Amino acid sequence: MSMHATLRRPEPEAVTLLVRTTTAGRLGEGNTTYAPGETVRARVSPVTAEQANRAGLSSTVTRLRIRFVPTRPVAVGDRYQLRGRTWEAISVEGRTSYAAALVEARP
Repeated sequence: MSMHATLRRPEPEAVTLLVRTTTAGRLGEGNTTYAPGETVRARVSPVTAEQANRAGLSSTVTRLRIRFVPTRPVAVGDRYQLRGRTWEAISVEGRTSYAAALVEARP
């Protein structure tokens, strides 16, 4: 048995994409709601306080990194539902083999 710690990749978990719908109000303002859309499997990992500080973010907010394989379109402001909460993308990264989103918990 090895004395070294082994790092395991997190198992993919279900992530539900939330679709934004906007309805016009009386004075032109829009009411935005989010409805569940497609559910995909993605690797989800927590963002540590050190990683948040290196990215120039405060370490007091709960954040996750969602990695979509194969790649899919992601954008800042996209919302996802996982682990019983709603999360909003604050940073995205697109590669040829995967797409990743750094997300914050939303009320």
